[in-house]
Parts: sequence; structure tokens; C-alpha cells
Amino acid sequence: ELSKYAPKITTIHVDPEKISKIIGPGGKTIKKIVEETGAKIDIEEDGRVYIAAVNSEEAAKAIDMINGITAEAEVGKVYTGHANTHGVIPAARTAAGQGSRR
Repeated sequence: ELSKYAPKITTIHVDPEKISKIIGPGGKTIKKIVEETGAKIDIEEDGRVYIAAVNSEEAAKAIDMINGITAEAEVGKVYTGHANTHGVIPAARTAAGQGSRR
């Protein structure tokens, strides 16, 4: 029987071209996700992302943060945010402070 403290591993898939967004400059973004969630994250070159966490809340938060970073803008979906001087509105925001710009 597994210990209740044994990490559970969840696998998600992201566009391999967006891996660099998850990692961030110098690993800053992925480190922030790990710090805020307590999850361990491993990323493969093919876009597989392994998230190991002791509880489902940690895993869910890490997944939400990653999905927020890699989200694609959808036609018909309403996004909220503030336009900057370049007219760009962040399409997705996460607790990591990263956003996709469209």
C-alpha cells in the first residue's frame, strides 16, 4: 500500500514550442511554479509535462499555472485585462505572472 505522503504523478501535454514559456528566462517561471505549489515538474522535449505532488491541490494549482502560460486565445471567448501603450491585452494570466499576448 502506498503512503498517503507518496507523490502522485500527473502527465499533461503542451505544445513543444511553448516549453520555453513554462521554463522562463533562466528557469525563473518554472521555479516560481514549484515554489508556489510545492510540486516537482519535469518537462520532456516532446511536450510531456510530469507534475509530481503530494496532494491533488498542489497538482491542480501547478496544472492551472502551466495551462495559463500556454493557453491559446479562443475565438468568442472573453478575456479581461488592461491594454498597454502597444494595445496588447494579456490573454491569459496566472499566479506566476506570465501571460500570452495576442
